[in-house]
Amino acid sequence: LFRLDSRQSDGYLHFYEDGDTSAIGVLYNADASRGHQQILYAINPHGYEYWLPVPEVIPSAFTQLADHERFDPKGLKGGTFKWQDGYLILPPMSCGLWARG
Repeated sequence: LFRLDSRQSDGYLHFYEDGDTSAIGVLYNADASRGHQQILYAINPHGYEYWLPVPEVIPSAFTQLADHERFDPKGLKGGTFKWQDGYLILPPMSCGLWARG
């Protein structure tokens, strides 16, 4: 999903932000033009918890693979980031990586 053999479609990347902070998320293969697999990466560079709006993302469809301290290609077993009412809750000074499919 990162190394494409041709130019990506216009909807391949979808960015999540609210414009008030530099916290951001990006969904790769958002338009499913490369099959059903998707990658979500989110980062919060701030010293406070941040609720990132991700209204189109279905949390149960994704597995968290990494955070700012750990990586497990089979999925993190505990201490994963929380989701609530269309928001991904990012701890201070953190990042996370999720996979679908």
